Amino acid sequence: MAIFTVISDLDPSDSRLANAIKRSPPEVLQWYELPRGEFLVSYKGTSVELSNYLGISEGQNGSGIVIAVASYWGRASTDTWEWIKTHWEGQ
Repeated sequence: MAIFTVISDLDPSDSRLANAIKRSPPEVLQWYELPRGEFLVSYKGTSVELSNYLGISEGQNGSGIVIAVASYWGRASTDTWEWIKTHWEGQ
């Protein structure tokens, strides 16, 4: 599965996109919520397919951006690094 970053373009009080991610079965996608409400998502498909699945493309769950992760570096919590490492190795 590839790793994507999903960023909502909604008001923080609008949880439609977050709910769509969180209620997805783990065999379809796995997710990790970052402190400011963005999500790291492991999904077998393309960014377009993930956008369609989450209801972003047609606006059913609001608007947002899906970005495929090609590499990573930086400083984050241990939990964040462990999630990335676990799902990155599965690619």
